[in-house]
Amino acid sequence: MTDILEKNTKFASAAKYCAENVSSFSNDELLELYGYYKQATVGDSPNSGSSVFSVFSLKDKAKAKSWAEKKGISPEDAAEKYIELIIKKNPDWETTIGKDIREISLSNSTSIPVMTSPDDKGIEEIDIESKGIINNALLNPNFNESNCSNIVFDAFCSQVNNNNIDYIKGILDKFQFLSRSTSSEGSTALHYACDKGYIELSALLLKYGADPNGKDKFGDTPLHISATCDNLECVKLLTSYGADPLIVNDDGLKPQETADNTEIISFLTNLKK
Repeated sequence: MTDILEKNTKFASAAKYCAENVSSFSNDELLELYGYYKQATVGDSPNSGSSVFSVFSLKDKAKAKSWAEKKGISPEDAAEKYIELIIKKNPDWETTIGKDIREISLSNSTSIPVMTSPDDKGIEEIDIESKGIINNALLNPNFNESNCSNIVFDAFCSQVNNNNIDYIKGILDKFQFLSRSTSSEGSTALHYACDKGYIELSALLLKYGADPNGKDKFGDTPLHISATCDNLECVKLLTSYGADPLIVNDDGLKPQETADNTEIISFLTNLKK
């Protein structure tokens, strides 16, 4: 984290104004503000080889993309850009905000530019909580795909995100349909496994019926995610299970067109021939 919030109190006030008036901004405006906020307070976003998203503490791909587009901008300049956007929206914004700029509340909402969240939890706490949700659901003797709730699918995806392969295998041995779990954020369990490069877990999910061509809310397949995150082994695994390299996402891009890794690009290009 940078110290920009302490050095630039006008920026801190602008962030507070945005959080207090989020409903007055469009989604596009909020995404742009988020990108500048993260660039100002954190600096450059992680490189393409790092995770695109995670469960429960999700910084979804639209937000990640906005942040990545600001790469190279100094914290000071990013803060000024943020303020300019607030002024453009409301030239009189400073007269409407609360006086205590230290009370900036933070949220996991995809709409609000934030620093941290009161809802953020440690990995261990999330792991215990998600196991509890799953185990409680399994107590129902009639538990099946038709009555499985979104919270259980989310919890299963959390276990995938934490690579708890032994626990997951035990669940899939009895309830194969969970291999096709889709989180409330629109990503499948296989998306999460491929995002992190969990090759053994990805293979397990595919073995139990995960769809190698399933799309998330951005139209990305697990192959897109693997290519974006430089996970060559996952790319090879997915194609061995029938992943289609010709599927385009909502931006009209094939998996190879989202990759920076030359090996992945070459592999997918030659695969089509």
